[in-house]
Amino acid sequence: MGRTMNEMSDFAEADAGVPDAEALRTSPARFVNREVSWLQFNMRVLEEAGNESHPLLERLRFVSISANNLDEFYMVRVAGLKGQLRAGLSKQSADGLTPAEQLEEIATLAQHLQLEQQDHWQSLREELFAQNVVIHEEDDLSADRSITCKSCSTRKSSPC
Repeated sequence: MGRTMNEMSDFAEADAGVPDAEALRTSPARFVNREVSWLQFNMRVLEEAGNESHPLLERLRFVSISANNLDEFYMVRVAGLKGQLRAGLSKQSADGLTPAEQLEEIATLAQHLQLEQQDHWQSLREELFAQNVVIHEEDDLSADRSITCKSCSTRKSSPC
């Protein structure tokens, strides 16, 4: 990747360490990448899962919200960038990144976000277990119970 988001250091004067204001006015580095900003926001949502001043189930909800947001992000925004690549478009975003560079930055940040989500999930699951709340995986259930759960889930999530 040619550069990363908000590389302002390229514009600092070597001797004084003060940014060159004129260079900054015309530089794409003055913009924050929309996709990166969204991932950073979602990381802040996830950070609330670690805030022990929130009730345990609220903390679990923050992990769930973060995971759902990331799924939607990939379905809409990443799909759009990949579509641009397939179409051969290489127009830079306002911050100066091409679709390929944005996807590279997204991959790095999203991997970190997913690892943090998993860490919070495992930690919260242990805390829930300590409070006698057990979350079963499908493999934990008998075949009959699994069918019952799927049927119940389908009924409750289907439109009326």
